[in-house]
Amino acid sequence: FYDLWGQLEINGSSVLFNKMYSLLESKHNKKNLLMLRDALYKVNYDNPKINASISETVLGRKELSEKSGMVFWANDLGEQEIAKELLQFVWRIAAVQTSDEHIKFRLERAKKKCYLISSKINYLTFPD
Repeated sequence: FYDLWGQLEINGSSVLFNKMYSLLESKHNKKNLLMLRDALYKVNYDNPKINASISETVLGRKELSEKSGMVFWANDLGEQEIAKELLQFVWRIAAVQTSDEHIKFRLERAKKKCYLISSKINYLTFPD
């Protein structure tokens, strides 16, 4: 994991972030959550496809009822402020403009999922 972190700091690869998430996905604790949250800010968001992929990872790729993704992870740990920060983060990176219709659809779906998750975790003032 720490090798991936070092590589991510150097090249900002979203692929490395997703690998890090996969390694920690089943190990829900605050330390791992904070490491992944910090890693989000190391990714180079130079392509709307990356924004869509990271948004999907943070929000969860499964159905809402399965409560996957980092936002639910944070909320389940009682870390509501981190959950809110993650929703705001996704909201910002999903606002990127693109002419690719498929990527545009994924980004719009991420924004809708932000609203749905915000209501599930009682974040009533989303987006701030």
